[in-house]
Amino acid sequence: MVILGINGEKRQHNSAASVLIDGKLIASVEEERISRVKGDSAYPHRSIAEVLSIAGITDRDVDMIALSNLSRWDQKPCMDRFFRQVARLGKTEPLIKNFYWKHQFERYARILRPRKKPAGILAQKPTQTVEHHQAHAASAYYASPYGNERIAVITLDGAGDLSWGSVWIGENGKMREVLHLPYLNSIGLLYSSITNYLGFIAGRHEGKVLGLAAFGKPEPLLSRLLAHTNQDDWNNLFDARLARVPLRPVSEMGMSVIKELCGDLSREDIAAGLQAYTEKVICDWVQKQARELKVTKLAVAGGVFSNVKLNQRILALPEIEDIYVHPNMGDGGLSTGAAFEVYARLQGGMRPELGQVYWARRSIARMRCRPCKNWGSAMKSRTILRRPQRVCWRTARSSRGPTGKWNTGRALWATARLWLPATTPASTNG
Repeated sequence: MVILGINGEKRQHNSAASVLIDGKLIASVEEERISRVKGDSAYPHRSIAEVLSIAGITDRDVDMIALSNLSRWDQKPCMDRFFRQVARLGKTEPLIKNFYWKHQFERYARILRPRKKPAGILAQKPTQTVEHHQAHAASAYYASPYGNERIAVITLDGAGDLSWGSVWIGENGKMREVLHLPYLNSIGLLYSSITNYLGFIAGRHEGKVLGLAAFGKPEPLLSRLLAHTNQDDWNNLFDARLARVPLRPVSEMGMSVIKELCGDLSREDIAAGLQAYTEKVICDWVQKQARELKVTKLAVAGGVFSNVKLNQRILALPEIEDIYVHPNMGDGGLSTGAAFEVYARLQGGMRPELGQVYWARRSIARMRCRPCKNWGSAMKSRTILRRPQRVCWRTARSSRGPTGKWNTGRALWATARLWLPATTPASTNG
């Protein structure tokens, strides 16, 4: 069975396509790797063509298309829950009340927007949609190394399908939903809003804020943020004042709150306070989830888990024995997660080891294959081949592991049938 996963819904980012054959991930490509536009949100026509080419198949061979993110019509129950929360918060916050009445028309008009379809024969293929955080969860669980063990699957990001996170139990090749987190409590969007306030690009430079945090002091911003936070109830994590930030992260409604909290602090202290807040609130919550669900292993995905310091803190928790972070934890991994989830639906489950990811695809580059000395299209690819075919393998030393020893990875150099004509070597900078 061939499943094509697509992340290309309008107003999303990191468009991507993935191909799954009999439950094994053959290729996954983000549109930005071909277009060279960072975080490209264009419909991934070129990524679709590329993954099909890598898999050695055509669009006629595709049996099912898996679309990440719900359609506008399917989002209606989520939208209704969102506006009920907005109405409740608006009782104590006038700007949120104004937002509620101003967007009533948009609330209903948006469900009529059509969803863009792939071109050609693919437009006639049967499709299934996968909710945003379910796709994140599937990308983490079905690629994890834990086999049929009982684990917790956690997703946290800015927002997707009007939610910013979820919790699942993964066991025996199936996922069961435990919790979905409302969008107006998004720490991910709070982090992006402060990233913007510090003069960086939200959605791209959060890593710079993480680095800057090492040079500052977390107080008093940590205490100020905690004063607006109800850690005992993650369905109402932010009070009405702080909820203005995820509602409008980079507009005056949200930025005015950030200015009140951070106006008298240095950039370094703001970054340190934000990072300390993120680590404390999320680690306390993860610790609670691990105790309640009686699990010691986690599989996680979503943009929040690109925060390596947070991941380090989670792994250090006494309740956590091991943690797996999906290599493409951001929205670029949604196409892979959607394909995994649809395959699991059709097969009544899926053994997690089928989808294991051993090498993260980073670029397509023109390189010379060292063993055979030929020029070709060399790919570091997120790929599990069912059987090796006419390939040149080389071993590569990757990063040091927990033991301090060098891990050994294997990089696949493309087969001759995938090579592209070349007259001169091209840049390998990817």
